[in-house]
Amino acid sequence: MAQSDTVQDEAFGDRLIWARCGVPAWAWELPEFRLLMNDVAPSPEASGIEHRELLRTACSLRCLEYLWGGAEEDYVAFIAGQPRGRATLPKERFHALHCWVKNTLVDEIALEGMRYLMLVHDAGKCAAVVRMAQDAGLDWNDHDELLRRVVGIPSLQAALLPTFCVLDGATQALVLGVLNLECNLGQVMQGEAPAGVLLAWEGASSRVRDWYLVHLLLDLAGVRACEGSDGAMILTSPVIDEFTDLAEAMGSKEEAEGTARYSRYLDLRATALGLDERVAESDLVAVTRLALMLQALDAAGAESVCAAWKDAAPETQAVLRSELGRDGITVHAFLPYYAPAFMRRTAARAGIGAAVEALAARLEHARTTIGEPEGSVTNLDLTQAALGGNS
Repeated sequence: MAQSDTVQDEAFGDRLIWARCGVPAWAWELPEFRLLMNDVAPSPEASGIEHRELLRTACSLRCLEYLWGGAEEDYVAFIAGQPRGRATLPKERFHALHCWVKNTLVDEIALEGMRYLMLVHDAGKCAAVVRMAQDAGLDWNDHDELLRRVVGIPSLQAALLPTFCVLDGATQALVLGVLNLECNLGQVMQGEAPAGVLLAWEGASSRVRDWYLVHLLLDLAGVRACEGSDGAMILTSPVIDEFTDLAEAMGSKEEAEGTARYSRYLDLRATALGLDERVAESDLVAVTRLALMLQALDAAGAESVCAAWKDAAPETQAVLRSELGRDGITVHAFLPYYAPAFMRRTAARAGIGAAVEALAARLEHARTTIGEPEGSVTNLDLTQAALGGNS
């Protein structure tokens, strides 16, 4: 009897946490949700917050409901926590996002599928999944690859996603299509990844691409959530501008090579920020990627990045021009993993110039170490530096 009481007490405690974190009631009964109670590899942006991935996932799920609903009260809830002023997402842009989501998720069955996808897509950050993979002798580079490896093994998929079978076959295929897509558009959006990561994007169906873009928007919506009443705090008007440029470049149903899509996105951002008028063409790719990593979302932010670039030593410029200009297809390139969080942390402490110098130093050291492999992409893990430790 005592054991039963303990189990009940634990379950009650979990539900109190879920309520405080704003978890939608429908998710409470799904065993997959308990995975998020113990995150071992949280995003650096969430560092220092208790129940970090739980809060982020809960916020993403709430924002899905707001975008699906599209009513006045949904708009008010969606922008909760955003700074008031010109940056606040206006109602008409929220309505445009609502229409886009409804056109992509065509019915309630699709809505259920997206709910499930957002519930489990970051499970690779959680202790139970890490233990499961370790016990199976799996190797992985990051939490996305970890989840792909686990769901690729039927016995592990059944253990990890016990209610996945409730979805209809077509929806299961879409969910797995997004989870198995070896491409992280969030890294492209932030200037973190070279063009080579888009090779997998070229082979995906237009339906999977559309679902992935909705999933990315919802994932971004949960960034910085620190209480259960938060809306999409980060999805201000300037960030939606950036996302819209990404969606325009990546979401076209016309077939295009990944390198062309990548160049299109950088061109759109360079134009929007006025970078094409401030720096030489030979420097434009490097400076645009730096601006994206540093979250320069307006002319003032872009000007600060340009000033730091002009003040940088010629050797620093040469390293960044070379390394950030590599595509990872015809020549080898690094993906400086969590470089955006690392650079923003460094810039906040010591200035943008110091952040630019620090990234160049790490890229130069990595190139000296690895040399010139054949065309491919190698992760350069800056997670610990982004968290404030040594990398």
